[in-house]
Amino acid sequence: MKIGLCTIAFRDHSLKDVIEIAKTVAVDGIEIWGQPAHVGPDIDQTELEIVKHMIEQANLRVSAYGSYIRFAANDREVNSESDFKKALAITKALGTDIMRIWVGSKPSEDMNQQDWELATNSLTKACVEADKYGIYLAMEMHDSCFTDTETATLRLINEVKADNLKVNYQPSFRLAPDRELKSLQAVREFTINVHAQNRIRLASKPGEKLELARLAEGVADYRAIVEELQSIDYSKFISIEFVQGPDQLDALRQDIEYLRKCIHSYR
Repeated sequence: MKIGLCTIAFRDHSLKDVIEIAKTVAVDGIEIWGQPAHVGPDIDQTELEIVKHMIEQANLRVSAYGSYIRFAANDREVNSESDFKKALAITKALGTDIMRIWVGSKPSEDMNQQDWELATNSLTKACVEADKYGIYLAMEMHDSCFTDTETATLRLINEVKADNLKVNYQPSFRLAPDRELKSLQAVREFTINVHAQNRIRLASKPGEKLELARLAEGVADYRAIVEELQSIDYSKFISIEFVQGPDQLDALRQDIEYLRKCIHSYR
C-alpha cells in the first residue's frame, strides 16, 4: 500500500508548492485536485506539460486525477461529453489510469427509477469511452450523492457491469467505526483509490459540517481500515485529503507517520 497526498489538502498553495511539500514529506505520490488552482478542466497543453515536468522532477507518481465530472445530476447525463473527454485526456496525460468521478446530486434514498436509469445508462456509456483511454472511473463515496452507501454503490456497479467502474472509498462519518468497516468490506474488491481524512465526531444530521481531526485521533479507525485493505493485498494509494491544525506541514508529517505505523503493524 502506498501513501499519497491529495493536493486539495493545500488548496491555497500553488501546485508547484504542493509538489515541493509532497517531495519534502516523502509521500509516494499525489492525487491532483481537478480545479483551476491546480489542474482545472481548461488547462492548456503547455501548462499540462509544465505540470508533468514538475511531477517527474520531484520523482512522484500521480495516484489519480480528482476530476469534478458528475453524472446523472440535475437531469443531465454528464457535465457534457466534451468536458468528460477533456478530463479523460488530462488523466491520461498526467500518467495515471484513475479518474475520480461523482454520481448524482442527492442521497441514494431519494433516487427514483428514472434516476437509477439515468445513472446506469450514462455510466455505461462513460465506461466505454474511458476504456478507450485505458482509464478506470472511481466513483467517490460521498454524502448527498447516489454513492453515499455501499448498497447503492454496489447496485450501480452490478447494473453497469463494466470492469473499469470502480470505487473511491472514504469514511462517511455517519457510521460508527464497526459499521463503517462493514461498508468498506462490502466494496473492497472494487476499491481502487482511498481518501484518508478524519473528524472529531460522527454527524448527527445529514450534511452537518464536522471539525477535522488528526488521522490518529478522530472517529474513523484507520488501523482497522488499513488492516482490511491489507487483507485483500490492496497495493494502491491511501492519500491524505485534508490536514488539521495551524501548522499544516507538521500535521501532515504526523498523519503520514501514523499511516506508516498502521501499514507496518499489519505486516
